[in-house]
Amino acid sequence: MQNAFASRAGITHCSNVAIGKITGAGTSNSAVNVMLQDKDYQFQCCGVAERIEVSGSSLKLRVWRQDGANSFVLISAQDYQITGNPYNVIYGERLSFREGDWIGWTGSTVDGISDAGYNLNWISATSFPSSNIKTTHNWYNESVNSGQQFQIKVHATGSTAPYFKNLPAKLRLPDTEVQTGGINLITLTVNDLDPDDKDELYVTMSPGWEDVFEYDATTKIVTTKVSLDVDVNYMVSFRVEEEHCGVSTTATLTVTVYDSKPSITNLPAFTTLHEDVEDEQLLYTVTMSDPTNQAMWCKGEWLTSKPFRVKMISTEPGDSKAGIYLIEDPRLDYTANQKYDLKVLCYDTYEHEVSGMYYVNIQENRKPIFRNLANAIEIDAREVISGATVFTISTKDADDDKITFGSVKPVCDKTDCPFAVFDSGEVRVTANLLFTPIQTYTLSIPATDVRQTITSRKLVIHVSNRNNAPTFNFTAVSKTINVAENSALGTSLLQLSATDADDDPLTFYMSVMPPAGYQLFELTINGELRTHSSNNIDLEAVSATAFTMEIAVHDTKQHTLDTLTLNIIDVNEAPEFLQPYYMSRGDESDTAGQFHSNPGIVAFDPDNGDTLTYSLDCGQYADYFSIASDASVVSLLKAYDLDDTTADLPSLLVCSLVVKDNVDNNATATLYITVDYINDNPTTFDKPSYAVTVRSDTPLGFTILTVRVSDADRGNNITQKLELDQTSLQPSGDLFVIHTDGSIHANKLLNETVSYGTKTIQVIATDPDESKVTANIVITFVDASVTPVVVEDRDRLFIEDFRNIWWVSACAMIMSVCVFLVLCITCVTCCFKGEPLINVNAIKAMFRRQPKPESKIEKKNKKFGGQKQPVYRHIHSNEILRHSPVPVETIEADDMSVRANSIMSGRVSASDVKVKENKTKNKKKVEPSWMDGTATPSVRQAPVKAVAKANPEDWEYLNPRKMGESPRQSQPYTPSEYITSAKQGKNEKKLSGKTVNKGLGVSSRVDVNPSPVQMDNTMDLEDDDFRSERLSIASPSSMIADD
Repeated sequence: MQNAFASRAGITHCSNVAIGKITGAGTSNSAVNVMLQDKDYQFQCCGVAERIEVSGSSLKLRVWRQDGANSFVLISAQDYQITGNPYNVIYGERLSFREGDWIGWTGSTVDGISDAGYNLNWISATSFPSSNIKTTHNWYNESVNSGQQFQIKVHATGSTAPYFKNLPAKLRLPDTEVQTGGINLITLTVNDLDPDDKDELYVTMSPGWEDVFEYDATTKIVTTKVSLDVDVNYMVSFRVEEEHCGVSTTATLTVTVYDSKPSITNLPAFTTLHEDVEDEQLLYTVTMSDPTNQAMWCKGEWLTSKPFRVKMISTEPGDSKAGIYLIEDPRLDYTANQKYDLKVLCYDTYEHEVSGMYYVNIQENRKPIFRNLANAIEIDAREVISGATVFTISTKDADDDKITFGSVKPVCDKTDCPFAVFDSGEVRVTANLLFTPIQTYTLSIPATDVRQTITSRKLVIHVSNRNNAPTFNFTAVSKTINVAENSALGTSLLQLSATDADDDPLTFYMSVMPPAGYQLFELTINGELRTHSSNNIDLEAVSATAFTMEIAVHDTKQHTLDTLTLNIIDVNEAPEFLQPYYMSRGDESDTAGQFHSNPGIVAFDPDNGDTLTYSLDCGQYADYFSIASDASVVSLLKAYDLDDTTADLPSLLVCSLVVKDNVDNNATATLYITVDYINDNPTTFDKPSYAVTVRSDTPLGFTILTVRVSDADRGNNITQKLELDQTSLQPSGDLFVIHTDGSIHANKLLNETVSYGTKTIQVIATDPDESKVTANIVITFVDASVTPVVVEDRDRLFIEDFRNIWWVSACAMIMSVCVFLVLCITCVTCCFKGEPLINVNAIKAMFRRQPKPESKIEKKNKKFGGQKQPVYRHIHSNEILRHSPVPVETIEADDMSVRANSIMSGRVSASDVKVKENKTKNKKKVEPSWMDGTATPSVRQAPVKAVAKANPEDWEYLNPRKMGESPRQSQPYTPSEYITSAKQGKNEKKLSGKTVNKGLGVSSRVDVNPSPVQMDNTMDLEDDDFRSERLSIASPSSMIADD
C-alpha cells in the first residue's frame, strides 16, 4: 500500500527550534479564537511541541494549516494546564505540526503588546468547534488585529519514532500449518508516543518477501502466499512510519518451519492362510499418512527365508501405499510353521521412521463333502428352455476351499445328453427338451477342491410333457400362386391352416427368396397371405418375377416348414414424365427450322419394349412450333420474328406436352418456350453523312451537331453506345465529345484549329453484341477573326428576322431627327452667344464616366517630381498602337493601373506598356478603328515606343468569361505572321518579325475576333484609358517593336 505521505520529499525535522516571541508583559485580549498568520508564528520544520512559554495557567493551543485559497484546516489541538514557565510538555500531550502551519489558540489567556508590524493576526469573537481535528474554518472572514504582538513561544523538537509492540518476534511452526497460502501468522500492533500520530501510522513489508508473504495494511495481518519450506528461516523486515514527519522504525519477523512425523494408519493387522496356497498374492496393503502429504516408502524387516515380501504400490505424495505379498510357491506347511510375525518400516522424505507389525496364521487343509447328492429330479419340457438351470449342487468344505465340478467332465448314460455341469454347481439344459425322444438321463458328477478329489455322486433327471409338432392342411396344387402386377394393396392371396395334436395355439411366419419379396408380400400371424399394404407390385421395377416363400407354423414349442411359389403377371401401364414441366429456349428466326436441340424432355414407360411418341400443342401459336416424335428437337414451323410489331408475338409461350405408348396410354406435362431477342436488324443513322462548320472561338460545351440513330430490334438489342473516331484531328486530341442523345459538344478550346481546314471524323454506334455502324462527319474549321461565321441549325439573329426591319428603321429615322434638332439648337446657341435652350455639355456630363478615385497608394507613389502624373493606360500584347510624332516613354509596368471593367472581360494579368500622352496643342484628329468596329469622335493619338512580350495569361482577354466563373487554363497559341484584310486597301502592309509599319493608314481597320461573351465597348472621350487606338491581332504572344 502506498503511504498517503509518500510523495513528500525533503522534510525538515525540528531540532531545538522555537517560534513566536516573548518581549515583555502585555495586556489580555477579548478574542474567543485567534490564528496568527505572521512569519514569526509559522512553523518552518516538522516536529512536536516540547516546551511552551506563555503567561497564564492554562492554554488551549491550536495548529492550523491552509487548505485552498480561504480555507484553513485544524491539524492539532491540545489543552494545557501550565505549571511552570517554560512549561515542559509531556509525551502524551505533544502538539504535532508541519512546516508552513500556523499557531493559534482558543480563549484570552495570551497577552499581547501593541506593535504595528504584526498585522496578520486573525481574531474571532464568536466561538466555533475548533477542538475537532480536521475542522475547516475560513479565517479570512474574521477580523484582523493589526496592532498586537502576542507573547507566546513554542519550542519544537523532532517527532517521536513509532514502534512495533510485538516485533521482533520468532515463530516456529509445524509444516502442517503452512502447507498452503493464506495462513495467518501474526497481527502486527504499532504505537506512537505522539498523540497526533497514533492514527496515522503505516506499516510496509520489505519488497523481497512479496512472493512468499502478504501484509494487509487494513487488518495488519501477515499471511502466507505459498507453502513454506521445512528447515528454512524466513526473516521478514517490516517498517512502521508516521504520516506527520515520515519518521519510521524497522523490525524483523523470523518464521521457522519444522517437519511433522509420519505414521502407519492400518498396522498392526493379521491374516490367515491355508497351507495349500501356491500362487503369489497380495496379503495386505499398508497405508501411510504424512501431515504434509510427503511421498513415503517402506521395507520389511525379517529374514529372507520367510516367504513374504514388501513392495511399494504407490509413492504418490499423500497417497503412498505398500503391499505385503506372499511369494509364488511358498510351500507353506502347517506342521513346520503355524504363524509368521512381520515387521514393516516406513520413511518420509526427511528420513523420519515409523514401524508396524503384521501377523500371518497358517491353516491346515480338510476334505469337502456333498450335501444334496445322490438325487433324482423331474422337469417339464414345456416350462424349461435351453440354458435354464434345473439343479444346483451343494457342497461343504471346512477350509472354505473353492469347490469345482467342471474340471472333470460329468459322465452321462446317453450319447446326446442335453445337460451340462458348471464349476458353480449349476446343472443347465443345453437343448430344447420338447423335441427330445428320451425321457430319463443319469449324470455322474465329481467334486474337487485344491488338494482332494471326492468320488462321483449320481443325479437322475426325468423329462415330462414333450411336444408334438403341428402339420399344414393345404394340398400341392395350392402351393403355386399367380399375382397380377399393380394389384390393390393388401389383396388376400391365400389363407393358411394347420393342425396340432397338443391343441397349442399356432402362429405363422415366412421367409422369402429373393429378399425383394419382403417388399411385395406379407403374412399375418393368423396365416393370411396377401400383397403388401404399402408397396405396389411393379413388374418393371422388381429384379425377379418368381419368388420362393418358406412358411412356418409354430405351436410355441416347435415349428413345421413348407414352401410356396409366387409368380408376378405383367400388365401394361401408362407412361410418365420425369417432371411436371420443362423449359425450351432459342432465338427468334426469320425462317422455319430447328429451334432447340436436345431440350431434355424425358418420359418413361414402366412396360419394357413400349415405344413413346411425343406431341406439342401451343394453342393459338400451334402453327409456329412442333416437337419431334422422340422429343429430340423443338422446331419452328415458320418464321418467328419478335421485332414484327404487326404480329406482336410473345417471347414466352406455355405449351401442352403429350406422350403416348403403343396402346395410347398417355401422360401430359407443360413446356415453357422462351424466344430470345437477337440483334438481327442493323443500326442506322438518320443521314449517310454529316457536315458542319466550326469556328475557332466556339466555347466549351457548345453543341455543334446532333446525330440520330435508330434500330428496329426490340428488347435489349437497342443501340447502347455512341463514340467518335477523331484520329484525323491529331495531335490536338479529342476536340469533341458525344453524348448518349447524339449531341456533339466542343470538348476543348478550338483556337488551334484555324489551320485545320476541312477534316473528316467518324461517329460510331455500337450494339450490345459489339456490332458497329459508322457515319462520316465533315467538319470545316474556320478562323473566327477572318472568316464569316456560318452556323447550322440555329435560330435567326435579331437583325436577320425581316419582322424586325421595319420598326428598327422607324426608330433609326426618329433618332436621326432628334440628333438633327440637337445640332440645330447647338448652332443657334453658338451664333447668338446666349443661354442655350438645351445644355448639351450638361447632358454629356450626366452620362460621362467618372474617373476612378485616386488611391492612397497611387498618391504615395506619384512620380515626376510632384507634378501631375501623366495619363497612361494598359496596352495588351494583342494590340497594335499607332504611331505618333509625339515622343513617348516606356515605363515599367504598373499593375495598379487597370481598366475599370477589365474583370468583366476575363483578363487576369498582362504585360503592360504605359504610353505618355502628348499634351501639345497641335493634335491631329483621326478616326480610330475599334475592335467592335464602332466609329468614335476624333481623339488624341498616343504614340508607341515599344510593346513588351505578353504573358500567356493575356489570352484570357480574348476568351472572356462571366462573373463568378472559375479561371480557365490558358492555351498556347502560335501567332500568324501576316494579317491581311481586304478593307485596308492600298494601305495593306506586311507585319514582319517584331516591327510595325509606321505608315499604317488612319482609316484602315482589321477584322477582329469578337469574344463569345459581350465585351465592354463603352467609350468615353475624356477617359484616359481609351485614348490610344488599338487593333486586335490573333496572337497574344507576338513581339512588336518600334522601327
